[in-house]
Amino acid sequence: MKPWRPLTWFLLSAACFLGAFYFWRLGNQQLSTKSAAAHAAASTAKRAPTETFKTVGTAPLAVLSATSTNAVAGARAARDA
Repeated sequence: MKPWRPLTWFLLSAACFLGAFYFWRLGNQQLSTKSAAAHAAASTAKRAPTETFKTVGTAPLAVLSATSTNAVAGARAARDA
């Protein structure tokens, strides 16, 4: 095994980790400045009235553990026995 090969892979891996760390920090910094600017703009701007949503009633769900759900399986088991 050539002695330069492990060193090359180590340096390449270290460069990738350092790049990932740098861009992670850069993303966090940009996100914090965007959220701070948005928060400042939202606190000074007039807010529009919020819409109210009417909840829609749904039919009750059938109980999945009821014995009627296994009626077909019971009939097959009785027929095959």
